[in-house]
Amino acid sequence: HNELIELFREDLNRTNFPSSPGHHTGEWERYDDMLELAFRLSRDGRVAAAQELFDLGLERLESSEYERRDPPFEEPFLKVLRDYTRKAPSEQGGSAYQALCYGYVKAEWPHLSLRASKVRTGSSRQQRYGDIDGYHGPDLMISVEAKDRVIDESNVSTELGTMMKVAQNTTEIAIAICTEVGPEARKTLEDTDVRVLDDGDLARQLRFW
Repeated sequence: HNELIELFREDLNRTNFPSSPGHHTGEWERYDDMLELAFRLSRDGRVAAAQELFDLGLERLESSEYERRDPPFEEPFLKVLRDYTRKAPSEQGGSAYQALCYGYVKAEWPHLSLRASKVRTGSSRQQRYGDIDGYHGPDLMISVEAKDRVIDESNVSTELGTMMKVAQNTTEIAIAICTEVGPEARKTLEDTDVRVLDDGDLARQLRFW
């Protein structure tokens, strides 16, 4: 009987097929009249009766179908990350990437008030820390530096030295978002408590959006 339940519920998607194994094995005496009628049938008769009962079950029990969208939803955020042109001839390098990072930070921390710096303007000259700073009231909670370039051991201190100082000397969360981060540079940053995200990390998170 358990095989019949599994057939209807699993293979035929009739998840509302009744299941009460204790009743089936402990209440046979209540169905003596039905059993006697079944035993009187010939082999062919039992096959025909079983087929009719099977068809009745398929008719009365609705199939549990999984809803699908065709075509499936596109992944616009991943498309922007992978395919959007990062720099036009008339634009400053890094502006598109900083805007992309701003959108990501806004979505991840919607409760914070964000302030973004101008591209290629030092944060210290603006009395700020990162390219994007997130405040909760008067308190600075996160500081994000966006780098549209490969960060490796040769340039990590030059490009992200300020973020390392922020992580070590303040209470806010310091985050570096970069196109690509080499393993040695990532270790250097993480050893100083800088949270690191590269395009691969962003892509993995955006799959859940």
